[in-house]
Amino acid sequence: MISDDGHGAPAPPGHGLTGMRERVDLLGGAFEAGPAGTGWRLSAELPRAGARP
Repeated sequence: MISDDGHGAPAPPGHGLTGMRERVDLLGGAFEAGPAGTGWRLSAELPRAGARP
C-alpha cells in the first residue's frame, strides 16, 4: 500500500490510475485507489510469479 498526505507537487499528465489498474488487471491482481484524508491511498496486490489467475 502506498499513501501520501497530498502536500507534494502535482503529478505530470499521463495514464495514472487508469494505466495502473489496467496493468494489475492484466496480471490477475487486485487494485484499489481513493482519497485518504488530504491525500490519496493506493493498494495493488499481484499474484506470485508463475501463479495462474
